[in-house]
Amino acid sequence: LGDAASALENYREILFLNAGHGPAREALEKLLDNDALKADAAAILESIYEERNDYGKLVRALKILTEAETDPKKRVSLLRKSARFASEHLSDLELAFTNLSAALTDDPEQSETRLELEEVAERGSKWPALAALYTQIGEGQGDAELARLYFMRVAQISETQLSQVDEAATAYGRVLQLDASDAEALNALEALYTRTARWEDLISVAQKRVDLTQDVAAQEDLYAKIATIYDEKLDRPSDAIGAYRKVLELEPSSQRALLALDQLFTRQQMWPDLAQNLEAQLALATSDQSQIGLMLRLAALQESSMGEVEAAIEGYRTILERDLRNQEALVALERLGKDAKYELTIADLLEGHYRQLGDHMKLIAVHEVQVKCADDAARRVELLHQIAQLHEDSAGDAKAAFSTFVRALREEPANDVTQASIERVAYASAAATSL
Repeated sequence: LGDAASALENYREILFLNAGHGPAREALEKLLDNDALKADAAAILESIYEERNDYGKLVRALKILTEAETDPKKRVSLLRKSARFASEHLSDLELAFTNLSAALTDDPEQSETRLELEEVAERGSKWPALAALYTQIGEGQGDAELARLYFMRVAQISETQLSQVDEAATAYGRVLQLDASDAEALNALEALYTRTARWEDLISVAQKRVDLTQDVAAQEDLYAKIATIYDEKLDRPSDAIGAYRKVLELEPSSQRALLALDQLFTRQQMWPDLAQNLEAQLALATSDQSQIGLMLRLAALQESSMGEVEAAIEGYRTILERDLRNQEALVALERLGKDAKYELTIADLLEGHYRQLGDHMKLIAVHEVQVKCADDAARRVELLHQIAQLHEDSAGDAKAAFSTFVRALREEPANDVTQASIERVAYASAAATSL
């Protein structure tokens, strides 16, 4: 009669009365090719196929129902059901993945669908396709939180399942485009770049953190980390120096930066910079011991590496003013005093020092230098008198005192003090015959 719809209703009644009626089922199956009635036929056959465990035909019926369904939630339910039978009973992971992908695209908020899809992806090694799907879903989201969820999963899949560092980094970058301060994404990027030794990229993450915080202590920690990477991982000490200098711009009294720069300047032989650094440390030092230690280093640097001997001498002098018995400063000055260019300056400087220490032999040596360098005869005689007095009174050496007065007499034969002194010492030392 050409009334297929009425026939379908009769088949429905027959199968309601007898679900196992073969001819009615077969007749309905033919109607699955009828575009107008196939959805109704599939709806009748679904439960029958399920009871018969006829999973291949059931999946076909579910596909027809899915294509006809206009309600998104019901469509998702049908797709998930079809995927479950395809996966569990037909071992058709490709079909299961396809159906779950469609279900998740229809309703990205459905976490159960996502979990089922990831399980199928793991069983079927479908991680690349899953990452592509998640990327597509994330890009199409107007909900920033949902987009973040998918981009984070793309990053995690790329990193842990596919070992694709660039793809993982790109996905984390998508998350940061949504929220530049996303701590989880920043931490994950940092861990990824550290694990894969991508030091330049790790520096970029640290720099992002610097830009996001106003906490000076946190910025100092981050710049120190950047500097360490430049120095130890990339062998770029100049860039490490630049990072520590940024710390000093933030906090000029940062001991961490000053000490790190101290080492870097020393290794790079950047002597003027090192000198400035030591002066900065000196200005911040609070104990006498630390101050004197820094002053010694600065003076030694000026002397040995910078050619600023006069500045070094002044530094050693200042140290002795604060620490009368400082051997390092004293030895340095005595060494420099052997240079004719500086011997008089250092002799004048050490005169009072040796007098305070009561070191008459070194004081005599200082006066001898002063005698040698004096242009005025009267000044030489005065100094020779002091030398002779030291020989006589401090050393108990009348003979040496006598010979010194002899030198003074040659300078000024008419000097009454010299004449009287030389006669006194001569008699005292039984050296009258020499007179």
